[in-house]
Amino acid sequence: MKKFISFVYAFLFFSGILMSQSPVPGGDVYGTWTAGGSPYLIEGDITVPVDSTLIIEPGVSVAFQDHYIFHVNGRLLAQGTETDSIFFYCEHSAGHRGIKMMNVPEETDSSIFTYCRFQDANCTGTWPENCGGGIGLLDFSKVRIEHCLFIDNQAWTGSQAAGGALAFGGFNGIIRNNSFIGNSSFNGGAIICWQNSSPLISHNYFYDNHATIQGGAIHIVISCHPQIINNVFINNRANKYGGALCLFENSSPEIWYNLFYNNLALEDGGALEMYGACNPKIINNTIVFNHANLHGGGIDISNESCPILINNILWENSSPDGSQVYNWYNNCVPDFYYNDIQFGKDSIGGFMPQGEWKANADVYPEFEDTTSANFYLTEFSPCIDAGVDTLYDPDGTRSDMGAYYFDQTVGIAEALNPPDHHELYCLPNPTTTEVVIINTLPGTGSLDARLYVFDMTGNKVDELPVNHEPVKYNATHLPPGMYLLRLQTGNRIATGKMV
Repeated sequence: MKKFISFVYAFLFFSGILMSQSPVPGGDVYGTWTAGGSPYLIEGDITVPVDSTLIIEPGVSVAFQDHYIFHVNGRLLAQGTETDSIFFYCEHSAGHRGIKMMNVPEETDSSIFTYCRFQDANCTGTWPENCGGGIGLLDFSKVRIEHCLFIDNQAWTGSQAAGGALAFGGFNGIIRNNSFIGNSSFNGGAIICWQNSSPLISHNYFYDNHATIQGGAIHIVISCHPQIINNVFINNRANKYGGALCLFENSSPEIWYNLFYNNLALEDGGALEMYGACNPKIINNTIVFNHANLHGGGIDISNESCPILINNILWENSSPDGSQVYNWYNNCVPDFYYNDIQFGKDSIGGFMPQGEWKANADVYPEFEDTTSANFYLTEFSPCIDAGVDTLYDPDGTRSDMGAYYFDQTVGIAEALNPPDHHELYCLPNPTTTEVVIINTLPGTGSLDARLYVFDMTGNKVDELPVNHEPVKYNATHLPPGMYLLRLQTGNRIATGKMV
């Protein structure tokens, strides 16, 4: 009898799911899409009209049934939560064409995307609709994109196609705490930042994005001045220039506190390329183990570009000419202050820089564990308090070199193994199949790094080794319910929840 009741319950439960599908024909959309009506099956090109708002609730899946596009000329609020995300994807092999916000009146209220997953985009058509696989923005800045996952999106077709995940021009909004994984395009594998855009791009994770020309992760072009702060760039690649970042035509961003690790350019600029009067401020970055097949294993400087480099660590980058930096012309006048540069001036190819060269070091930084991509400084590092004396670390001491300062407010034992707690989150959430667990905890490539899954009674239901890549976890064997995630390496811990 109990088995029969369970069977009836299961049948009604899954029947309810099937009955809750909501077909959405092509045309105007507005109002509210609820979790109860999910999934929403997009059966044509749709548009949020001017002066209208569409609210997408947590837990909604937006399933494009073919190669359709989602225009937003009004306002879109897609606000998921850490445990109840929103999923944009396509059920057809052609992929969807993304969300495009290109005719939004200036007086329109802000659109917000939080805890959303964008997948399976394949931009086509004419410019600018063929840019930005997940989201394309043009001349509208009141947009905030936070805690979202952009995975396996692309923009390849048509003239000027760019920005596998995001494309924007004339945009000064916020892009924060997102993950960009496996996106691709001609220029800007993950992001194209174009023409007079100065957004905040902070605390994002860029992994395995690919550009066939320039900017494996981000291409910044034509008078753009974004703030690029506290991001992680790992394993991105460009077939020509700028394995992680490419700056072009009078673009001068602020580049602070970023990790550039193991990025690749098949020609120039393993981590960073700049061309055409670009004058960025490059401050407190860790630029390590990047490679260029021709020039500038770490940084390539060309065509009247005059960057300022302060407090950076450039180490174990490689290239046939200019292992750490290549300087193409004598009209490129970079300044170097208080950097730790492996092999010093001998690591700079091309023209010897004619700018300032002050208090730069050539001494091993004493990273905690390079084999596990843990580039925190140990207590023995010569980079501690070795930065410029006009900048200070959060602990109030003189600035350290590199992206990760050594906290001197704790004891030595704690400093060696700080009880560092980080956020761990996964998308989609809830899930019934595979979930991508986003991990930016340093040092998780070591052999002792483990991911633990607990049920709400505290019982451990899974344990698996982890490296610095995002974790794809198959949850099909778990009964429905809430689960706690714990990622640990040494005393560093990241925690999260999964439904």
